[in-house]
Amino acid sequence: QLCLSNEMLFDEIIKKAKHLLKDNPLATIISISQNDLVFTECQCDNCKKIKGDGNASDVMIWFVNRVAEELKEDYPNVKVQTLAYNYTVDAPKYYKPSDNVIIELCPIESCENHGANDATCWRNKKFVRQISDWNKATNNIYLWKYYKDFNYYLTPFQFLDNQRESFNFYAKNGVKGFFAEGSHCGKTTDFCELKAFVLAKLIFNPHMSEIEYRKHIKTIGNNI
Repeated sequence: QLCLSNEMLFDEIIKKAKHLLKDNPLATIISISQNDLVFTECQCDNCKKIKGDGNASDVMIWFVNRVAEELKEDYPNVKVQTLAYNYTVDAPKYYKPSDNVIIELCPIESCENHGANDATCWRNKKFVRQISDWNKATNNIYLWKYYKDFNYYLTPFQFLDNQRESFNFYAKNGVKGFFAEGSHCGKTTDFCELKAFVLAKLIFNPHMSEIEYRKHIKTIGNNI
């Protein structure tokens, strides 16, 4: 990953962020996030000093807060979004996200075969702890959830039985935005139109009843 304590990097990020926002005057969110598929943070002395005995997310939030503060004067209506993903998925110990920072929590190790708050699932018990800890740090939490097995991409991935309960849990735990990453529609995917439809309904109404939820599944399912 990039060295977040490097002042030249900070200056470059600010320059590029302002350029993007100038070119997109209607934008209300800009993403300043870690790279994918790189699983450890910078190990330089300065980054280690910022982290101390905290978590990797401490350094990330320290940096993103600086970016958000720098952008706030020229772009007061823009929020800075950053991923809590992989090595930064655990909430920081010492740094809290600024009010104009959005945390997009990406619990890639959570389980969709069980409801999000199913205490019998060790993966989701870990996820419940993570979202609880982030809730103590910020009121701006988005979720990035995964609805595909990326190790075995062609394998059917069924998850509809428990999503109503999961979305109800997300809403009760302060989630304000949601991104569902699934698979492209085509001959190699399973009921992608049905799943996209139902997830969209849940995003707009996470408190729907079981009767309404099953009705949505049946309505679109009969047309596939």
